[in-house]
Amino acid sequence: MDLPAVELEGSPRAMGEAFGAQFRAEARELYAIRMRWARLFAEERGRRFTEDEALAVARKGLPRHRGLRSGGLG
Repeated sequence: MDLPAVELEGSPRAMGEAFGAQFRAEARELYAIRMRWARLFAEERGRRFTEDEALAVARKGLPRHRGLRSGGLG
């Protein structure tokens, strides 16, 4: 697998925006793949969900995710 080299500079926000702009298509593709896998997993267990329901669950996990540090929990 070839991984592209990425050079970023500026504030964390500017770097995040530049990274997001460069990899927008890949991020959308990954999102679609993960959503398909989640739906298959749920359907195998007799469950269904909408995209909005999945996003609501993901939002609930954001505070915990934001508290993470590279060395463990913040």
